[in-house]
Amino acid sequence: MPNYLQWKRQLANFAKENKFPLTVECELTTGCNFRCAMCYVHDNQPYQDLPTSEWKSFFDGAINSGALYFVLTGGEPLSRLDFWELYEYLMSKGVKITVFTNGSFINESVATRFKKNPPELITVTLYGYDEESTFNVTGVKNQFIKVDQGIDLLIKYNLSFILRTLPIKPIYSSLPQLIKYVQSKNQFLGYQLYIAPSKNQSSPSHLRLSSSELIKFEQMILNAFTEYKHKECSTSAISSSCQALVTGCFISHDGYMHPCSLADEPKAKLIPSQFLEIYQSLQIRWNEINKDNPCNNCHLVHECLQCPARKQFEGGLNKCSEYLKAFAESHKGVYHGGL
Repeated sequence: MPNYLQWKRQLANFAKENKFPLTVECELTTGCNFRCAMCYVHDNQPYQDLPTSEWKSFFDGAINSGALYFVLTGGEPLSRLDFWELYEYLMSKGVKITVFTNGSFINESVATRFKKNPPELITVTLYGYDEESTFNVTGVKNQFIKVDQGIDLLIKYNLSFILRTLPIKPIYSSLPQLIKYVQSKNQFLGYQLYIAPSKNQSSPSHLRLSSSELIKFEQMILNAFTEYKHKECSTSAISSSCQALVTGCFISHDGYMHPCSLADEPKAKLIPSQFLEIYQSLQIRWNEINKDNPCNNCHLVHECLQCPARKQFEGGLNKCSEYLKAFAESHKGVYHGGL
């Protein structure tokens, strides 16, 4: 009998074959109490959140199209005044929910409410291991204590959660201390390896790590947590199995469907009653854009962080990004015995 992960993979294959969105990521807001310099949501401000009723209709359209998994993100989704109305409405539909948060809104009231209707997963992004390091990234004082207390509450109420972090210079410079902090909570640290330039800027963020720093960033985390030795534990840092418009899609704060949170195009204004038709139409456009991807024939393709959305940020779909290529060469040299 298949375990849950195997069952999810089978379900994903079914969604792929039948061209429906199994997973829908919802950007409920671009509002956030943090002011992280690398975060794209500031490009969307001034912003106006969609009304509660419109998000509910989006949820219904997605569920009627076959969606079973939802990711609620932002901005900071818990900063929406109607978050619980949206969350509990979605929960009442019997779907699985993941909540992305910075952790600073998780107090006793929030934790007990989650305990009453537990999400499948809460993902908390860590920006530091103490007040100073957290301020250096977020630009807001007195937030680490809230995050720290929030993590303790998630543990206290036995809620399913994961801690993760990002590859930027301020975090990299104090990564050993951050790892020790996570270990002190008896937790595991997830990570990603790609930070995009700001959506409305032409040059990469000065906070991005070099290829050699990215390798060291990854190795420090891999070596610190034995969970990465298990095959079931995927870092998802390098993957050739992008699920954008394959088994899922992204709904932006302004009501557009996108392939993922990074991809500006193709997109379409979402009409709830036409959710599946819009999804399948974008699939066709997305596949057409990517059908002649020159990266497919590159000897570094399985070492590279490239994907269509990232390449849009790195010079274009038909160009080889020097930033991504440098990482791929370094990654192959370290993990597969040289070039």
